Amino acid sequence: MMNIGLADFADPTLLIVGDAEAFRELGGHFASRRHLDLAAFQSVRLINLSSLLLDPVDKDGEFSCDGPGFHWTVSRAEADQFSEQLQRLAASGGPAHAYLDPRVNRTGIQIVASLGEYESAAVFAAP
Repeated sequence: MMNIGLADFADPTLLIVGDAEAFRELGGHFASRRHLDLAAFQSVRLINLSSLLLDPVDKDGEFSCDGPGFHWTVSRAEADQFSEQLQRLAASGGPAHAYLDPRVNRTGIQIVASLGEYESAAVFAAP
């Protein structure tokens, strides 16, 4: 299971909280370079987001906001990098995180994948 939402940290953060299996699966999706609507996956729960779309592109990737949703275009190099980061995260064997930094980020929101560091109910709790 994977929970994705905006976390109320010191810096605005799109936090992806999951277990090793979820990060292996997400890493595989990046590597496959296919269009993904993460809201359509049974194993993904978006919290306070309407959508998170991933699209492969042949130019530089970009992370942008579309109202309460996000659109993330991912270059070939970024797809390889993110897939590798997520596979390492899944294999870490303990609490760890990875920063998934797109080449262009039009949101000012950091993207962090986290394994075993946060309880979703607490970190995504409404103020």
